[in-house]
Amino acid sequence: MCHAAHGERPRFLVVTAFDSRYEVGFLCSVVNEAYCQQHGHRFRRVLLSPEDMAKLAGGRHLAWAKVALLRNLLRGRGYDGSASGDFEEDFDYLVWIDADALVLDHSVRLEDFLELPVPAMDFIIGEDMADTDLLNTGLMFFRRSQWCRELLRRWWEESDPKWHQEVCWDQTGLCRLLRQDGFGREEPWYSWAGGARYKNWKGHIFTVDLGLLQEVDCGSFNFKYLNNCGFVFHAVGERELLLSGTRNLLLKRDRLYMAVRDGFVLHGGDASTCPSEALGLLPAAEVPEAKVNLERAQQFWRCFGLSKTKKLQPPPFGWELQCLSHAWNGRPVPNKDKPCGEEDVGSRLALEKRKLRT
Repeated sequence: MCHAAHGERPRFLVVTAFDSRYEVGFLCSVVNEAYCQQHGHRFRRVLLSPEDMAKLAGGRHLAWAKVALLRNLLRGRGYDGSASGDFEEDFDYLVWIDADALVLDHSVRLEDFLELPVPAMDFIIGEDMADTDLLNTGLMFFRRSQWCRELLRRWWEESDPKWHQEVCWDQTGLCRLLRQDGFGREEPWYSWAGGARYKNWKGHIFTVDLGLLQEVDCGSFNFKYLNNCGFVFHAVGERELLLSGTRNLLLKRDRLYMAVRDGFVLHGGDASTCPSEALGLLPAAEVPEAKVNLERAQQFWRCFGLSKTKKLQPPPFGWELQCLSHAWNGRPVPNKDKPCGEEDVGSRLALEKRKLRT
């Protein structure tokens, strides 16, 4: 089992995956790679052909591919489960970010989430703000532990087959599985409905360390409304966004490109990408087009995304709906004329940590 020594900085491997037809994956991966390079984290985009992505998902909806991938990586294997691992093994935490999600505030540290409120947590994840699931699997931290390996094994092998094809696929599969173990039975559960903002849950004990699940308020971790994101903007699909009650529906691509173009990504730096590494898993016939898409995403990021320190304008009306997570600390729910997120998220996390210690 791999742990950072006391006082040492934890080592992160940040991973995303998408197939060569998924345009927004190129932009999001460039933004997230820039974040990782700025903070000294390892970053890997698993860019596959559509056929290889479907194979990785094992006949299930493609969203399940990430469960197979994460399980393989935490077992020290290649992305596809091959015996010869093709990823570095010197990490303490494996961080997953969906291919339609990007870091908005590049000054926020991954370490900040590890320090809330107890050390050495196995699994860090945000609650789901759509109130259809307990958790949202668009951003997750996995400690390199036996507890997490077992969680991923059960997630893949024991989830109800119903969710192999039905919405919300892997996410609902995980939530229903954990609920069988007694997780998420607090009333109320959601922070925006009066539940606790931080929830520690004792899981199965498979190692000396106690398996803990740290749940973080979605607004400060991983959220679908641009003007309420403290860390990661997760541009859920049009169907999911429509079901959430928004009055202004923009396509996923438009929302992500607007986030970069209109200055919502803060404190971003440049990113250098090694083409052979980024495109190395693709069949040779798909490499030229994927290389062009990657270069276009890099150019867009360099033109619009670098060194912004203040948001330029509020997002379209409607994106502030369903944002009750930002009513905490006595502050009003933001509106279209006053977008939230101006306050440094690291400062908010530090404040929360002080509260938890007192």
